[in-house]
This record gives sequence, C-alpha cells and structure tokens, in this order.
Amino acid sequence: MPKVALVETKPSRTNFKREFEGAFEFDQYQLCSNPDLKKVLKRDCDIDMNPDDYDWVILVGSDALKYYTKVNSVTEYSGKKIEGKFLPVINPAMLAFKPEAQRAWDDSKESIKNYISGDFEDVVVDESIAFGIQDTEKANDFIRAAIAEECEYIALDSETTGLYPRDGYMLGISLSYNNKCGAYIDNDCFSSETERLLQMIFDLKKVVFHTAKFHIAYIE
Repeated sequence: MPKVALVETKPSRTNFKREFEGAFEFDQYQLCSNPDLKKVLKRDCDIDMNPDDYDWVILVGSDALKYYTKVNSVTEYSGKKIEGKFLPVINPAMLAFKPEAQRAWDDSKESIKNYISGDFEDVVVDESIAFGIQDTEKANDFIRAAIAEECEYIALDSETTGLYPRDGYMLGISLSYNNKCGAYIDNDCFSSETERLLQMIFDLKKVVFHTAKFHIAYIE
C-alpha cells in the first residue's frame, strides 16, 4: 500500500478519514500547530514532514499547496497530480458555506482515491495523441473517428482572432474525445463535408465547450 501524507493549514475538526471514506491510510500534518491563528503566514509554519518519505502527499487548501509547490490555485488543480506526487484538494470544510462546491469536492476525492489505488494511468502527451491537422481528409477522418467512438462527451475549444463574433473570425478548433486523443484543426482545411461531420457530433454527442474565460457549457 502506498505511503500517504495529508497536510492541512492548521489543526481542525475535519475528519479526513471519514471524508475520504476510509479508502486509504495516511499520516496527518498541519503547516502550523497553532489553531488560533486566523491567517497562517510562512513564518508561522512549523511542520516537520519530509515529502520524500511518502509516495503521495495530499495538500488541503491553497496554503498547503503554495508551501510545497509553485502552484497557487487549488480550485484549478484540485484532484490533479502535480510535480510527481502532490495531490491538491479543496478543503471539504468550505462546503458548509459554499455548497455549490460539492461536485468539485466529490470529483477531486474520487480522483485522489484513484491515484493512490493505482487505478489512474498517467498519460504521456505526444504527437501520437495530440497533433495539428491542416489537411481536409485528415480532418474529416479524425472527426469521423470521434463520432464512431463509444463515448458520451467530446470537448471542443474554438480558436478565434477576438472574443466577440463581430470583431474577428475563426482560426480553427481543438477537438478531443475519449480522454486520450485530441487535435487542433486549422480552419483553412474546412470543407462542406467537415461542417456536416461537425454538425453530426453536435447532434450525437454531448459537447463540452471551453470559452476564452474557461467557462463550460454542456449542450444536450
């Protein structure tokens, strides 16, 4: 069984063993041993834990994340592996006053459990699974493969010269399916067949659109 550490900002009443449903054993640490501090600064941190002693280190909240890594946004990286062994996660205590974060916590929790159990496979991103397309037939074949794939969702990101339709024009699209295959398709190689195939995707799949502000909309 992997050796796991969990680091929170300061002592709290959160039962992390229960929050993670007893899925794994871990040693629990705090950056600061003083529970009365409202804001924990780096000078207040008296933690005595060597990350090299552990296979995985769960970092609860932004303070723990910033202390051990160069990453600042725990909400953006919650549930994702960074720098080899660190697993940031939002603090489940926040759900008491921010219930809309429940989905983020549930997804992050399952992701962390899968990393620790070994059920997640690291994917090496190279040109075999992520590439550019500037040929019409290659674009159409890629879209046909996405349509034929037995997956419920695909991800689509439009690349444009401006944020507003009247200010610019389409440069291309980034299309990904099955979590392991993605391509950037140059708009110059679009044909009427390409447009027809894209419409088929919109009709047959649930499409996750990524906008310039990183908002996500689900289209049935």
